Amino acid sequence: MSGIVWLFLALAIVAEVTGTMSLRMAVRSNKAWYVSVVLSYLFAFTMLALTINGGMALGVAYGIWTAIGVALTAILGRLLFKEPFTWLMALGIALVMFGVILIETGAVHCFPPALAPGPLPELAWPGYGLRRARRAGLLSRAARSPGRGAGGAGATHPTSTASSSRPPDHSSSSRLIASPHDRT
Repeated sequence: MSGIVWLFLALAIVAEVTGTMSLRMAVRSNKAWYVSVVLSYLFAFTMLALTINGGMALGVAYGIWTAIGVALTAILGRLLFKEPFTWLMALGIALVMFGVILIETGAVHCFPPALAPGPLPELAWPGYGLRRARRAGLLSRAARSPGRGAGGAGATHPTSTASSSRPPDHSSSSRLIASPHDRT
């Protein structure tokens, strides 16, 4: 995952917190702050979409976005609006962040793809989605066609004998993971 994905996520967090702070200002004082609310949230969701499109798992991206957003919103609410910030709130924020860490490590350290059940273990492994499989050439041309998922017509296992638009490459460095059929 490239650094640009993390930049998109950071921008999404900043925009979301800006939108939330603007919402507080719009409720308290001038209704013109609603313009900032709408623009900030549009930008935040655009950046979040780019983060997910860049390869970060949805649960991880949304978890980080939420945890940091909640923490910043609570802290800024205390600093800017004199809202309460108790030790119990701090504990809740810490637990949310701990949960995000568990989600992040769970997404990275899943079971090995060769041990995954099903005919396409690399697609069943949460760390490797359809997008990565398509980029790596693990699906046939028919499975990459719009409107056809991994289970659609033409989807084949990378080492199967079904016809494909390109011959299978059996070198271990050219694929993301080894197939169970490659065991010796």
